[in-house]
Amino acid sequence: MDQAELNAVVQRWLEAILQPQETTELPSPSASLANGCQDLGVVLEKLRTTMKLEHIPKGSVRAGGTHLAILARTLASYLSVSLEGKDLERVSGLLNKQTAKIILSIFKMADKDHIAYYHDDPKDGLVRAILMALYRKCSNFVLDGPGALHSKPPVIYIADSGNAVDSLHACSKLGLPLSTVSYVPCISSAHTMDVGALDKRISDDIDGNKTPLLVIAYAGTPLAGHIDHLQDIRDICSKHKLWLHVTGHALSSMCLPVEDSHVGASRDADSLTLSLGTWFGLLACPFVTLHRPPFVVESDSIPSAANFPPKNAELTDGAILLPRVTWNGLQPQGVSSLHPLCPWLCIQYLGVSALIETVTYCSSLTQQMIVRLVDIPGIKRLDVPGHRSFVVLFRYTGGGVLERPNDLTLPPPTPPTKRAQPTTSDGAGTTQPSSGVHSDQVASSSDPTSGQPGSTEAPVSDRVVVPELAKPTADVANMLIAKELFQLFPKVGVNSLKLSLHGVSFKFDPINSFPEHSTSLEDVNRFADALAQKVRTMHATALVRGLIERVLRGQPNLRCLEFPSFFASGFIQYVPKDWADKAELTLEEVSHLNSLNIELTSILSGFSPVFQPFQHGNFTCIMIKEVPENMDVFGLLMRLMKETEGFEENKKFLAGMAEKIRKGIEAATEDLSKEKERKVQEEGILRHVPIIGSVISWLSPSTPTTPDGRTFRLTEGKVETTAQIYRHKMQLENGGPPTPKPASDSAESTPKKMMPDSHVAEARASQSDKVQQSDSQVLEDACSESEESN
Repeated sequence: MDQAELNAVVQRWLEAILQPQETTELPSPSASLANGCQDLGVVLEKLRTTMKLEHIPKGSVRAGGTHLAILARTLASYLSVSLEGKDLERVSGLLNKQTAKIILSIFKMADKDHIAYYHDDPKDGLVRAILMALYRKCSNFVLDGPGALHSKPPVIYIADSGNAVDSLHACSKLGLPLSTVSYVPCISSAHTMDVGALDKRISDDIDGNKTPLLVIAYAGTPLAGHIDHLQDIRDICSKHKLWLHVTGHALSSMCLPVEDSHVGASRDADSLTLSLGTWFGLLACPFVTLHRPPFVVESDSIPSAANFPPKNAELTDGAILLPRVTWNGLQPQGVSSLHPLCPWLCIQYLGVSALIETVTYCSSLTQQMIVRLVDIPGIKRLDVPGHRSFVVLFRYTGGGVLERPNDLTLPPPTPPTKRAQPTTSDGAGTTQPSSGVHSDQVASSSDPTSGQPGSTEAPVSDRVVVPELAKPTADVANMLIAKELFQLFPKVGVNSLKLSLHGVSFKFDPINSFPEHSTSLEDVNRFADALAQKVRTMHATALVRGLIERVLRGQPNLRCLEFPSFFASGFIQYVPKDWADKAELTLEEVSHLNSLNIELTSILSGFSPVFQPFQHGNFTCIMIKEVPENMDVFGLLMRLMKETEGFEENKKFLAGMAEKIRKGIEAATEDLSKEKERKVQEEGILRHVPIIGSVISWLSPSTPTTPDGRTFRLTEGKVETTAQIYRHKMQLENGGPPTPKPASDSAESTPKKMMPDSHVAEARASQSDKVQQSDSQVLEDACSESEESN
């Protein structure tokens, strides 16, 4: 069958999947395969859409030795059906021996007598190790199975950072209870097993009538790539006669010319699981577990308590004793027995040097990533091990050092204070907590900008150390980075994960991702450049956020709030000084507090658009959005401090001034109303009556007069007429000396010649009488004319 026919078969299979499940139609003859010739990429795309696969199947598997490994699998399948039983057993036995010898030589274990077990599921290697440990620890396990350990249950030890799923799977497959697995704590500063805790745990289990069985150690922990203290763990296992099983990607470095001393101790382990397909770029290659060989007892009879174990067998301490029938049952059968053909053929074709170069290249990718991350501000490498590791964990944390202007004074360090959480009271006895978590950041003693504790002097250093972002805020920033970069650079193989201690972080593990993605040094450099560009756009925002927390320590009326779901330069709430220690706020006080923050935001937004109001729950605060990279962050901060300083006092002063102006306007309005009434009395009431007043004004015109305006003195709070102002102005325009202002401060003063109050009153009364007499005479004449006309 050629490639075209193979594609046609797959196409036929896809058509069968699309058919209803309850159909009873039988497949048509194979002659229809001739019409199904399609390109492999088209067939794989149909497979993805039909089965709703998450990832696109690879259209080509010729990268590296993967294609060769697939051909070896095909050859193994062909041999398994073409060879007779004895011939197949002979070929598989020869391949197993030769391949195991080559693998031991590659990993510098030629002096060991370990045998190889090949398997497709990585969990099966641990199953094999536990089974060998059971056979060695309990001789009756061959005859009685798990029931032999009923009185003294076995215990398997694994670190908290290990892969517990594999150990639980192995227990289920061997019929052991899940309580068999015991989790040993890790060292607080790393992801490695605590050796002292392991020794104590084993001693306690022995005293508790249990059977310590096996320890799972890691040469490269699944999460951080750290290496356990293998030599110390080996000593503990030797002391208590436990089986030591080692796994991890760091075992690949054993093939390098210069290896890490921490990994070399794994050669003394009882069993090791090697991921040849992952390390050497042979994706179809099976896993290999090397373990100590058993001592096989040849016997024609069925094993029983009478003849097993044999009494005349000369065994070394810790040997594994198995009857032939049991050992034969553990051997793979059929096509599985030819699994060694795949690594053997790849090694013969590619050569050992090419495989070692693959591991060396992965190590260079790790070193290149470490070098590039050092130059990116705000990026912090996490959990750096004391040995060489393929894994690089890093995370954006913010923080850094800024140059401080001379006119910026930062507050000295203050001891941390726990502020009361504001709540709102609705007057009915119920309270509602305030939105936002107050974060009081305190500088460490290593801060070069901080003075001595308790000092009130401003720091003299021109450098400001900005603290790192809070963990929830940094998580949001890292999720933003992951969302943008991972889709752009899938070949780099950087993944995001959430660590219990650090939060959302990034993991670069080339030894695990290189075979699939074929990562190059250029890919790493492009990723680092894009990461640096993204970080630069976020770093200014992070620095402002940290700087705000640094400065607001000494501001009693400003609070820095934390909203983990939003990434911004900061969230600030202005609080009156009298309310700083209040535990509860009434709804009226909350409304007043919100109005203060909204008003302050409107003032600040006139200076820069980065200031915006932010509503969360019942409270309103000031949000400082992401700032541009070239913005003067110190100028922004100084403006904030300047506007908030005395903001409440200025608001009270303006409110008092507005009240003064309101009263002045009312006084001026009342004064003008009185003057108008006085003018009406002087001119006569009839002159202001419609129609009649027009007639009177025509018959006896009066001199038009305009009431004097009023002026309000803010400093004195008094209302005065504008006559004196205009007289002073006219004298200045005519070149004459200004008339001195009268000594009287009365609002009733006029620009007329001053007379005694009695004379003024008499003159006004006389003028009023004359006007009234003339008005009456005019009215009588008008009435008489009307009668004559009628």
